[in-house]
Amino acid sequence: MSHPTTPHDALFKKFLGHTDTARDFLDIHLPKPLRALCDLSTLRPESASFIEPTLRNACSDILYSLQTTQGDGYIYCVIEHQSTPDPLMAFRLMRYSTCWLENFDDPEAARVLYGNPFPLVDVTVMPDDEILHHKRIALLELVQKHIWQRDLLELLAPVAYLLRIANATDEQLEALLNYMLQVGNTADPEKFTKRLIHLSPDEQKERMMTIAEQLEQIGWKKGWEKGRMRGWEEGREEGRGESEAVLARLLTRRFGPLPEWARERLHRADAAQREAWADAVLDAASLTEVVGAPPESH
Repeated sequence: MSHPTTPHDALFKKFLGHTDTARDFLDIHLPKPLRALCDLSTLRPESASFIEPTLRNACSDILYSLQTTQGDGYIYCVIEHQSTPDPLMAFRLMRYSTCWLENFDDPEAARVLYGNPFPLVDVTVMPDDEILHHKRIALLELVQKHIWQRDLLELLAPVAYLLRIANATDEQLEALLNYMLQVGNTADPEKFTKRLIHLSPDEQKERMMTIAEQLEQIGWKKGWEKGRMRGWEEGREEGRGESEAVLARLLTRRFGPLPEWARERLHRADAAQREAWADAVLDAASLTEVVGAPPESH
C-alpha cells in the first residue's frame, strides 16, 4: 500500500536512497565502534519502512543492508522533521525500535544491542562549517537545518558552494529545489530561484532552469506567497547572524583568516550587501574583490 509523500520525506529519500550519498552520511556519523564493524562498500538500500501511519507526516525512515565483520547486517535510519524540541523524543525513538526488532533471527539479542543509547545526528546543533565538510550529504544537512530559520536568500552562497563540490544527482537537485520552494521562506522567491541558477555550476544551470520552470507551472508561487510570511519576521534576526557567520567562513576558506577590518565590515553590512558579497565570493580572486579595500590607516 502506498502512502502520501511529504516534501521532507521526498528530499530525505532522494539523498539517502542514493548509495554513495548514504555511504558518506554513515561514514561521517556512525559511532566509531559501529563503523569498525561495517563494510560500507557493500551498503544497499532496502525497500522497507517501519514508521507508523500516524507519524508519517513528521518522520521518514530508510533501511540498509550490508556486510559486517559478523556477517549480514542492517542499518536503520529515522529522520524527524520538526523545528522545536520535543521532550518525548527518547520515547518516540524507543517506539521505532520495538516495531522492527521482531524481524531479527534473534530478537532478544537485538533488544540488548538496540537498547543502548541511539546514535543521534542533530543537525540543529551542528556548526555550518562542519556541515560544509560533509561531502555528498552536506546539501541535505545544511538545507534541512535552516529551512525554517531564515530567508533562503541568505543560504545562496553556501548552497551554491556545495552544488559545485557535492556531485548531486539530477534527482537530488530536483528534490532539493522542490523542497526549498515548497517549505522554505523568502521575501522574493523569483529572485532566489534566479540567483541560485546563476550561481550554480555551468553543467547544472540548464537542469536547474528546467526544474524551476516545471515547479512554476505546477503552482509553487502560490505556496511561497502563502508561507513566506509564516516565519519571516521571527527568523530575521537569527538569520542575519547565521548568514554573517556563514559568509565569514566561506571567505576564510577562499582567502585565509579574515583581518579585523573585514569582519567589522561584514558585521555592519545590510542584507542586500551580504547578498552581493555572497554572489561574488565563489569567483573572486581576492578578499578585496569581494568586500573592498581595507580602510586607510591614519
